[in-house]
Amino acid sequence: GQGIANIVLPFFRGIPCTGVIVRTATNINNGAKTRLSALIHSLVLILVVVFFAQFVELIPLAVLAGILVVTAIHLIAFDEVKYLLADSKSEVVVFLATVGSTLFFDLTTAILIGFSLAGLVFIKKISENVSVTLVPDSAPASSSTTLAPDEEGIARTYRVSGPLFFASALELEKIGVETPETNTPALVLDLLDVDYLDASATAILETLVEKRRKTGEVYIAVTNPKIKSKILKTKTVSEENVVSTVHEGLAKAEKKYGKKSLI
Repeated sequence: GQGIANIVLPFFRGIPCTGVIVRTATNINNGAKTRLSALIHSLVLILVVVFFAQFVELIPLAVLAGILVVTAIHLIAFDEVKYLLADSKSEVVVFLATVGSTLFFDLTTAILIGFSLAGLVFIKKISENVSVTLVPDSAPASSSTTLAPDEEGIARTYRVSGPLFFASALELEKIGVETPETNTPALVLDLLDVDYLDASATAILETLVEKRRKTGEVYIAVTNPKIKSKILKTKTVSEENVVSTVHEGLAKAEKKYGKKSLI
């Protein structure tokens, strides 16, 4: 509606316009409940311009500026600002950058800068939720202790949890850090707690499997159909290497290498 109106208006010497949050916020603060408040506001402005313009022009600009300042102050949710300042330094940076951009540039630029910085902060926080842990021998499912395998273990099990994407996929490289003393022929990757896998993480996983194939087998425990489909599309992972549970992967490793596997 408004976009079409802005296209047609110039043919009638009209000025294109956009929605203003100030009017909406002011209406809500004064008890408005429906869109009818915006229509009434527009009708009142028309009446003022048509019938009372000669009186409005007598109002000093300082008075109008004061009204704008008071309206702007009412738009600020000070309780939320206090909570924001005490919650996270990164969110404070986003807030101050957005406010500063509004003052020194314009609202559109400030929104772009605010959204960009907020997106970076969100990506950072999500990537921090990813963990890669080495499961010790006979560890329960909830264990996150990191221990070296015993001398008879032929399969190391790594539990991966959280979303794996370009900002967090580098955590998978920890799996590739092996020493001759701790290396084992087989590797089991527990991806049962991974809820997202993007192309970058898939590529790193493929590289890891390709390197490990030189010394032994890799078994990937995954049940998420979308993640499983992405993994099977790689050139290095076959159906034989994808299992439904960690114990299934360990059983295959024990069957192939004939020794007790590490769980």
